[in-house]
Amino acid sequence: MTLGPAIIGLAFFESRVGVHGFVGRVREFFVTFGRVPLFFYLLMWFTAHLIAVLLNFAFGKSVHWHFKCRSTGSAHPLCKWFAGVKQRRRDWWLSYI
Repeated sequence: MTLGPAIIGLAFFESRVGVHGFVGRVREFFVTFGRVPLFFYLLMWFTAHLIAVLLNFAFGKSVHWHFKCRSTGSAHPLCKWFAGVKQRRRDWWLSYI
């Protein structure tokens, strides 16, 4: 189910390279995440953890158990920043993140 629509979407956006407007913005959005997949994945964990803590706190639930193990999380501006870092620097280890 997920691979079929992803392949169709890939074909749609690949054939419209350089297109501006809505299609260009959507394409740029996905290209940003595609350049830094592991970084996005790690940020996603941090963001999910933060949201869980905030919701538990807002509803008067205990939050201490959220801090028993470390995790990391996601955000588009941070991914965009890290994609820029990977473009500016050519350190060998950056290709693995």
